[in-house]
Amino acid sequence: MPSMLEKLYYGELMPDCRSMEKASKYRREAEALAAAEKVLRETLSSEQITAFERYEDAAFHCSTIDTMERFLYGFRVGLLMGLEISEIDDKYIMDVTG
Repeated sequence: MPSMLEKLYYGELMPDCRSMEKASKYRREAEALAAAEKVLRETLSSEQITAFERYEDAAFHCSTIDTMERFLYGFRVGLLMGLEISEIDDKYIMDVTG
């Protein structure tokens, strides 16, 4: 069985990708967002649509950066927790494992 690092390397583990379940809160919000965008595009002038598209691009980039930074932070915290656990005296490990 491949290790988690091997899965990550070969693209078998993609923490940023997930499918949307039909009844999920995320999917409902994504559909509401798409409906609101459709209304805006139908009512805004071409100049306003251009400004809105610039806003969407900037918001997307901010969200992408934030998501990556949160992922890295979570990964680092998990790694530090693992290192801290690995430094525990064998005495304590034996207490937990019996």
